[in-house]
Amino acid sequence: MNWKKTVKRKLRQPFETLGFILLLLLIPLTPRPLILLQSRLIARILLRFCSSHRNTALENLDAVFKDSRTTEAKNNILLQSTATFIQTYIDLIWFTFRSSHRIKKFVDTHSFETSIQTTPSSTIFVTAHLGNWELLGQLIHHLQLPLTTVAAPLKNATINRILNRIRQKNGQQIISAHGAFKKIISALRQGHHTALLLDQTLSPTKGGIPIHFIHATAYIAPSAALLSYRTQTPIRFSYCIPQQNGHYTVTLSDPLNPPPYQPTQHKATIHHLTQTITHQLTDTILLHPHHWIWSYPYWKKHTP
Repeated sequence: MNWKKTVKRKLRQPFETLGFILLLLLIPLTPRPLILLQSRLIARILLRFCSSHRNTALENLDAVFKDSRTTEAKNNILLQSTATFIQTYIDLIWFTFRSSHRIKKFVDTHSFETSIQTTPSSTIFVTAHLGNWELLGQLIHHLQLPLTTVAAPLKNATINRILNRIRQKNGQQIISAHGAFKKIISALRQGHHTALLLDQTLSPTKGGIPIHFIHATAYIAPSAALLSYRTQTPIRFSYCIPQQNGHYTVTLSDPLNPPPYQPTQHKATIHHLTQTITHQLTDTILLHPHHWIWSYPYWKKHTP
């Protein structure tokens, strides 16, 4: 890594931590309309001053939509998706205060709760960086379902520890990425559920496989397919979609059951199942483009 970037990050982290602690104190007391206003305001500031975020997102939007959307429409998607991203982390804090009351008031869980009754003792919930993926973990705990998740570490170690404590307070069992596969298999066999975010690329040296994703091929993690196939656990897709009034609607798909385990067809089955999962993610992302993170280099990083 460039040493100048390392120094800048080290100098910036104490201010990031202080700002985050202030947010922890203020956000739980903030009225809901002001939460939405803050998210949009911070999104505008971020897009104004963070050119790398803006440029990567616009490149992705151009590659996916080409001339089917106007420049104005693409900028509107970018603004709303950035505001959704900001709101996700603000709400991670906001919903920890009076959690049950706020979830009942602001999250439409009727469809989810009706569908979850058909869920067996263990399920692999698959979602994307779309809508409020953090709130899904809180909701599953709210319904008293045991959940084990892997949280990708942030570069700011102090903020990372605080966020993981919040997630654990919300009922999630957080495990490190090191040795996570074996730990999740053990959790599934003990009747726990797990939730995976599967819309970002993974280096082929770390197990990523070439999969068609939205408009081009990228290396995608086959983790959900491997876990499902190995343990014969069904996959269900779930999303927490923001509404204009500050509420959320939670959706849950029918189960995707893995084929019977056959060691001789392992590689082909995993590839096919991963492609099926990715197709479902693609359909949902294109249905709700305003709420997906466009600023990640999906087709530049680890692309075949």
